[in-house]
Amino acid sequence: SNPLISVIRLHGDLDDFHTPAVQQEMQSLLEAGLLAERVVLYAAGIGYINHSGLDFLRSLGLALRDSGRSMVLTNLRQPVMEYLRALGYHEYFAIRPSIEGGVRALVSISA
Repeated sequence: SNPLISVIRLHGDLDDFHTPAVQQEMQSLLEAGLLAERVVLYAAGIGYINHSGLDFLRSLGLALRDSGRSMVLTNLRQPVMEYLRALGYHEYFAIRPSIEGGVRALVSISA
């Protein structure tokens, strides 16, 4: 049977000002049990990221893993990808160029 997958569309900037609200929203979804075991973060709407956004992505990944879930980032814009690459996090996160690629990666994790 195919695993359930949640696709979350992120938009805006993951900076000091906006990240706390996004973090609160994701925490609410997690606590309410509304996230599937496999989560695709569709990030085409993220134009900018700094340390606050990176900390959020890292802590979200850990929280999902602690609850038995897995996460893939997809559709990263070039500035966001370059930021992650500059700090070496392009290999820390599972990153795919498309939602379809993210879904395939998550399904293969469960196989």
